[in-house]
Amino acid sequence: MLLILLPLTVAVLHPSLPTARLAHAHALVGRARDAYSVVATKHYLATAAASSGILRAGADLAGQCARDGAADPTHTLSMAAVATVVSGLCGAQWMRHLDSTLGDSTAESAGLVAAKAFADYTCFAPCANSAYLFLLPLLTGAGVEAATTSVVAHLPFLMQARIDRRRNLEFMLWMPYNLIAFSHLPLHLRPATSALLSALFTVSIATVA
Repeated sequence: MLLILLPLTVAVLHPSLPTARLAHAHALVGRARDAYSVVATKHYLATAAASSGILRAGADLAGQCARDGAADPTHTLSMAAVATVVSGLCGAQWMRHLDSTLGDSTAESAGLVAAKAFADYTCFAPCANSAYLFLLPLLTGAGVEAATTSVVAHLPFLMQARIDRRRNLEFMLWMPYNLIAFSHLPLHLRPATSALLSALFTVSIATVA
């Protein structure tokens, strides 16, 4: 995914680049996209796990530095481990389950897309967020009691629908994304795009876990 995004970023930041270079960058994007699609299709779970672990670890590191001006390697490694299993393996398997159970929504009605987005928000999201909030303190040595307190204290803020200024983080980020992903993205591309958005969401998780 980074190989795909880099040429696009260069083209946007430097619109005066010669047409030949832009064409070359476009070709690189196409080849990288095709190569990634092949790998993600053949090694769906492994690709999802690697994408989630690497991207969320990097985001956790950035979040710590922005918040504290320093980084805790234990916390970053814990985030990588939890993300690899929860968002990567479990998340990818959950997406596969939705498609196998409800059908491929990229070729179906808007009702099926909405049903998948609702199922993800009400079923998988609370479980995944609880896992992060519990496992991160546990793996960093805070203990079971502190890990349980983390879930009780922070899960409602992440999940509850709010109309005030502290809007629902989960809903505001993931509901629009899910509506787009379930209607336009094939299954093998969803873990990578989810991992990219998760990298942003990780910053908010890192501030409370």
